[in-house]
Amino acid sequence: MIDKLIFKQETKEKTAFYASDTGKSLLDLYFGFRGVAPTNPPAWYDTLKWGAGVGVEDAVVKIFKSNGLVDEDYDQKVHGRIDIEREGIQIHG
Repeated sequence: MIDKLIFKQETKEKTAFYASDTGKSLLDLYFGFRGVAPTNPPAWYDTLKWGAGVGVEDAVVKIFKSNGLVDEDYDQKVHGRIDIEREGIQIHG
């Protein structure tokens, strides 16, 4: 049964670079900006890694807050993102 699990991901056009693009091949980036569907889309178990990463980030923020390193009002989902433009190219992180 586990080998039949699927992950449905909304298809969206790539409009900016992200930190996770570091190390990707130029062709992967090119096709992403052109809207070409990946030939190797993420599997359901890849989403577990993403969820674990978000959990680690949340735990670190909680530890930082309890140690006074981050303001109690800090919200990772609101304040934990940057948007910049460099030479006409959007970069998000």
